[in-house]
Amino acid sequence: MTKPTWTTFFIMAACFVFISGFVISGASADDHGRKKRERSRKRDFANSYQIPASYKESCGSCHMAYGAYLLPEASWRKILSTLDNHFADVVHLDTEAKQQVADYLFTNAADRNGGKIGRQIMKHSQGYASERITTLPVFQRKHRKIDPAVFNRPSVGGMHNCIACHAGAEQGDFDDDRVSIPR
Repeated sequence: MTKPTWTTFFIMAACFVFISGFVISGASADDHGRKKRERSRKRDFANSYQIPASYKESCGSCHMAYGAYLLPEASWRKILSTLDNHFADVVHLDTEAKQQVADYLFTNAADRNGGKIGRQIMKHSQGYASERITTLPVFQRKHRKIDPAVFNRPSVGGMHNCIACHAGAEQGDFDDDRVSIPR
């Protein structure tokens, strides 16, 4: 075995620096990708979880103003086409209000721009276009351990009343750590 020369040492050092540059460059690219994904998530939140006033006034006057990200577009289309029998009630919306509501719902539906929650709903719905959020597979799975009697409490008011347990529901906050089930 020959003794390494300064030339060999120099070549090995150059290779080390060259390879390190690729590793650092890859880490930098990964960091850039992570920052890009974070900006995308913030944009998702800003677009789909912020409920416009026209929708709150039109729909939120009778029940919680459900975020568009909670149902796919097909479900919202079905609901808006049957306002004359909206869960046994008649809903009257003028043409302009109905168009504003439709624009918000269709643009931000779970399958269009629903953010993280919308992606979860679509992943587990398998094409199921329900008119009721409470019948969605992801909703059923998340609430399976809750005694049905809890939903019958006057303080809860039913499975459809998200804000009874999720104080931030209208802002898209359904975090398990912030659930508070009323007595």
